[in-house]
Amino acid sequence: MWATAHLIESVGCDNVHIDCGATDVAYVMGKYKDAGTDLTPAKECLKKKCPTLEVPAAVLVEQGWAEQGDAVAEPFPRSAAALP
Repeated sequence: MWATAHLIESVGCDNVHIDCGATDVAYVMGKYKDAGTDLTPAKECLKKKCPTLEVPAAVLVEQGWAEQGDAVAEPFPRSAAALP
């Protein structure tokens, strides 16, 4: 993940090919850093390029986007693009 984040920072999201179907979006969205690298650019790019992929409720709770006990469907029905 750190290498992809560096690549996105270097060349921009529009210039990076991401196979959304082969990407574990929920895993990436659940991480803040990888090998000391901030994953925010990679997460923003995933939200842009893979807007229809679902993110599990557990990730939303872990990241503070929802609270334990909220009525959240599993998997979360919002797209990755709707996440902060």
